[in-house]
Amino acid sequence: MLNSAIEMPQILTRLCVLPVCPGAPPAKIPAEVATAAVAGVESAVLGWLECGGQVNAVDHRQATLLMIVSETGHEPLVGSLLSLGASIELRRNDGSTAMMIAAMNGHRQCVRRLVVQRSRLSSQPPSAPLEAARAAPLIPEWAMEFRMSERWRI
Repeated sequence: MLNSAIEMPQILTRLCVLPVCPGAPPAKIPAEVATAAVAGVESAVLGWLECGGQVNAVDHRQATLLMIVSETGHEPLVGSLLSLGASIELRRNDGSTAMMIAAMNGHRQCVRRLVVQRSRLSSQPPSAPLEAARAAPLIPEWAMEFRMSERWRI
């Protein structure tokens, strides 16, 4: 696991890379960082980002760090990623957003944090790609059924 104080500097040393050029496609999340995100080890995740990792990098499922921590319910790390500019509009391979993932797993504090962030974004002028995404949502039927149930209420 990633809880030892000795293991963390070794992982960060291996993962620190030069920053990627702006406009480049999203980078891949290293397995060690994904494992740290699942475990909620904020120092490892934020350390990788400080070393040049991209906040909207994706894993093999096209899941961002925000989606990974939303799935496991690490609300403080959700807040940290949002403050670093993590996008709440990105979707995983199955069409799920970070908010949908948090709701499906019953993480109410994460959902609250993401709703607040979304309301801040909706007060800004919309962009063309964002409007296109809202016009044709890719919400699976099972997610809509979950939303209609009483379990998702905050």
